[in-house]
Amino acid sequence: MTYSVPASAWRTDTSQYNVLKINVVSGSGTTGYLSAGTSIDAIDLLT
Repeated sequence: MTYSVPASAWRTDTSQYNVLKINVVSGSGTTGYLSAGTSIDAIDLLT
């Protein structure tokens, strides 16, 4: 399986390198009951 990444997705500003940003849109808040959660198993970007 291959994925095509558009050129606009790649950062040219070196201060943005090695940054993984995840926007969580589930759950009802950030504390206690029904708080949103994320899990990352592996990320592999090859150039």
